Amino acid sequence: MGYLLITREGTNMSFQLISALHEQTSIVTMLNKGMEGWNELLGDLALTTAILDRLT
Repeated sequence: MGYLLITREGTNMSFQLISALHEQTSIVTMLNKGMEGWNELLGDLALTTAILDRLT
């Protein structure tokens, strides 16, 4: 993640995966962008906020 922009469908699938794993296991992410650049990568402010909320 982070090298190419993610489609809307990919953003939704990422959210579903992270939500399913939330509070059940550790999640390690490695991106070439800081958290402030995730909205640009994912393209949806609401989903980006929800994903970051679950990861932090």
